[in-house]
Amino acid sequence: MTAHKDVGHVPPGQLMLQQITDSDATSNDYAVLDQYLARAAFSPSGTILRTNPLFLAMFDYRAWDLADRHRSIFLPSAPDRETEEGIRLAFEKGIPFQADVTRVKRNGDEFVAEAMYHPICDAAGSVGEVIVLMRDITSQKRRAADIGGQIAAINTSQLVIQFSLDGTILDANPMFLSATGYDLSEVVGRHHSMFVERDEASSSEYKGFWQRLAAGQHSSGEFRRLGRGGSPVWLRATYNPIFDVNGHPFKVVKYAIDVTPEKLQQADYEGQIDAIHKSQCVVTFDLDGTIIDANENFLQAVGYRREEIEGRHHRMLVDPSYAHGLDYEIFWSDLAAGRHRSGEFKRVGQGGREIWLQATYNPVFDQDGKPFKVVKYATAITREKLRQADHQGQIAAIHKSQSVVSFSLDGTILDANDNFLSLTGYRLSDVRGRHHQMFVSDEEREGAAYLEFWRRLASGQHQSGEFKRICRDGKELWLQASYNPIFDMNGRPFKVVKNAVDVTAEKLRQGDHEGQIAAISRSQCVVSFDMDGVILDANDNFLHAMGYRLEELVGQHHRVLVEPSHSESDQYQHFWDQLKKGIFLSSKFRRCGKDGREVWIQASYNPILDLNGQPFKVVKIATDITADVALAADLSKARREVLCDPLTGLPNRMGLTDFIARTVQSLDAKLSLLYLDLDHFKPINDTFGHHIGDHVLREVAARLQLALDVDQIVARVGGDEFVVAAPDLSREDAATLAAKLIKTVKDPIRHDKNSLTVGLSIGIAQAPHDSKNEEELLRFADVALYRSKGGQRGTYSFFSDAVDHSEEADRHLAHEMQFGIKADQFALFFRPRFRAEDSVLDAVEAEVEWNHPDRGRIIANRFVGLAEQSGLIVPLGDWILRASCKAALEWPLITISVAVSPIQFLSGDLPGAVRLALRETGLPAGRLELRVEQSAGPMNIEQIRHELEDLKKIGVRIVVGGQLVGEDATSGRQAWPVDFITIDAPTRRVLERQGHASVKEIAKLEAVMNVPRQSGLPGDSNKRLILWLDNEANLQAFLSVEARSAADVPALLARR
Repeated sequence: MTAHKDVGHVPPGQLMLQQITDSDATSNDYAVLDQYLARAAFSPSGTILRTNPLFLAMFDYRAWDLADRHRSIFLPSAPDRETEEGIRLAFEKGIPFQADVTRVKRNGDEFVAEAMYHPICDAAGSVGEVIVLMRDITSQKRRAADIGGQIAAINTSQLVIQFSLDGTILDANPMFLSATGYDLSEVVGRHHSMFVERDEASSSEYKGFWQRLAAGQHSSGEFRRLGRGGSPVWLRATYNPIFDVNGHPFKVVKYAIDVTPEKLQQADYEGQIDAIHKSQCVVTFDLDGTIIDANENFLQAVGYRREEIEGRHHRMLVDPSYAHGLDYEIFWSDLAAGRHRSGEFKRVGQGGREIWLQATYNPVFDQDGKPFKVVKYATAITREKLRQADHQGQIAAIHKSQSVVSFSLDGTILDANDNFLSLTGYRLSDVRGRHHQMFVSDEEREGAAYLEFWRRLASGQHQSGEFKRICRDGKELWLQASYNPIFDMNGRPFKVVKNAVDVTAEKLRQGDHEGQIAAISRSQCVVSFDMDGVILDANDNFLHAMGYRLEELVGQHHRVLVEPSHSESDQYQHFWDQLKKGIFLSSKFRRCGKDGREVWIQASYNPILDLNGQPFKVVKIATDITADVALAADLSKARREVLCDPLTGLPNRMGLTDFIARTVQSLDAKLSLLYLDLDHFKPINDTFGHHIGDHVLREVAARLQLALDVDQIVARVGGDEFVVAAPDLSREDAATLAAKLIKTVKDPIRHDKNSLTVGLSIGIAQAPHDSKNEEELLRFADVALYRSKGGQRGTYSFFSDAVDHSEEADRHLAHEMQFGIKADQFALFFRPRFRAEDSVLDAVEAEVEWNHPDRGRIIANRFVGLAEQSGLIVPLGDWILRASCKAALEWPLITISVAVSPIQFLSGDLPGAVRLALRETGLPAGRLELRVEQSAGPMNIEQIRHELEDLKKIGVRIVVGGQLVGEDATSGRQAWPVDFITIDAPTRRVLERQGHASVKEIAKLEAVMNVPRQSGLPGDSNKRLILWLDNEANLQAFLSVEARSAADVPALLARR
């Protein structure tokens, strides 16, 4: 109860004042403070004693993270010395301290807090604890820095000057002074009027300008001002009144940009436009073609007055047939889309007279880059100029699209255009005046045909074709060219003009195609047919494969190569119907050779299309695979013999193992194994003989097969023992299947006049509940079978029924574990790992044990699974990680290896925990190894892979279980950011299936390791072989020996 003060002799008014000013805080006071202030209590040594929720949220920690931790975990890497000295005095001398401090969150992010350190001292003045109150002021600090940064940015990018309200200059930045040509001392204290013309300064508008600013009104625009010497300066500026806390203006700040160059450029543009208007026809249109304005030159050219065309559409100036055509519509849609149009245009003037204009239609764009009008600049041209322009345009077009070179009649080069020079690699000065023979080979140059070529050109005869020429760098060039004699007014040739197109690429492509066809013909069987299937041609490979001569096949139908029954079938007719439609066909085909022998080919039938896209023949390209087909048939038969039981035809033990391995290799695979044993079979075998026993076994096998679904198999693994493997069954489904099989088998089996009866006992094991290892699953199912046979036969048992899964016991142990983590009941031991090749120490692997106060020592295998199921693996894993790093700090150069569960990726922040442990202990990241081990719990592979990338960036070594990686163990490794992959049993099967080089090495190593005391390592009798694959999929082998305490680890340093 709360004690009440004696108020018997206190006057009422004084009592009320005493109650109001009472220094004792209530629980409500503390509750409100805890909503707004983060609070933590520390011992004088800096150990965290307690925190409020706001403190945990501010630093992003969980409650168990801070138990018995030191305040140094909140310090940044480079703390402020002066601030930390004040904090030290609060803890050691009891002196209160208040300051803005920089602190570090759990993930390493820094923030700024307003902090108050209040020591609680006893009567002797000794510090008992320190209460710290904090408030996150990071956003305020950033806002202040942002405002300061913005002001600094404005001062570095704009002209800034400050005035009092009457216009007196208070300050100016260097950019303003540079623009106006003044020093600061020359302007401070003077009036703004020093920058304007005298007439403007004495005007009423200027006085009103400053009166409005003094009243707090903003002003902006482009202003003409005077610099030193009276030089004009154009400024785009804003005059901004600055208000005090009472909302009264007390000064004016002007921000400006020097736009003097823009104003000069604008004046230059205006002058150019004026010149264009004086010399050319100019007309302005809306985007839809409506005429907005036209200058006098245009009006004079078309014969209209301005009022006759303004507001009317451009189509009034074109022929009506063109105005309603698609080209005209496209013309204006292009302009409306912002595309420029230019050329010579036929237009219709007043009275329908024809006018030709050399014009450009130019879309004009707004500030957003969108066209808003079109301006046309044009020159009226006469008919003669039009003809001349037409000729020049044609020549120019040829020069743009073709290579052109002109020669005198004897072959001397007169001129060449850029296309020709670019093509041959010469400059014009290199070729002008030289003879055409510089472009031909020595052999051609000396030939009579070359001399005849130029004689014919000199006589006025045109020459054309494909010509091989030599470039400057000696490369060959193929030209499709025409040599054209040019005639004078008297009809006599006076020069030769050559127009050419580069066809080198086409020639090379043609040569490549011919080479490919030749290569195919040399290496494969090739035969061609017309569209009716008549053989047109066949190469030697095809003739050899089929045993025919060419003359025996040409003209024959394709059906001579197939069995008669097949050639009459609808399937064969459909085959040729498809080819006639131009459909490509490819497959494996059975054909008949000349002597009737069977020939298998892997072939494609390729319809060849003409220029109109219609098929006109079929080319078949084939490979003789007769030997491969025979080999495959032999292998298939051999595989069946190896994997199947010869008596029943069922898979044998090897076939069963193969099925199980393929089924359980995925991480989330579910498989039920039912181990079956026939009851009362031995008396039948002994009484009636083995041949009757064999009949019973075959009948049972047939019945079992009929009772199973398509994804289930039954295998015979012993005399009267069978195993059924059934994927994706629940416990209830497996029980239903077992009951069905028992019922199926117990029906009597008839043989001659005998009726034989056998029963069935079944043991069931399930993956992943019981195990994911196929050998263990079979063994567990066998254990359950003998439990069935030992009790009431003709029934089934589950292996898991013998295991105690008391949920209550698990909950109780999980509760004890939660307390044990906080009470520091766990201890670490360290298992040395040596390189197998030279016995050098590679790392020590941390192993955790639980020193339970009642149950005694509990090894990891007995509680880690429960920790994963309950989620306690996250705080336990954090403790193991932190304790391992702390221990490793005492062992220079030794790498510490810590096992982590996939559950820690899903339920916790593993990268954050690793960063925190490394930062807190000071252990270099390169000395920490994380081993991601298999878990029976749920796994998100993509999330694990993503967080492994974060861990890899930290710099730690990462080892991942092969079963997690799967088929990526040897290929696709780039998708896994890891250093090593462990070779577990599933990974080894992958390697064996892929024929990986490491398989033989593993066998040799295992043979050596079976020899006791061969390695010379401490604790060698308990050594264990560890096999990994590195990033290059190379085998790495290690030996681990018995775990030891932390105190015994330094003795291993001698082995590094």
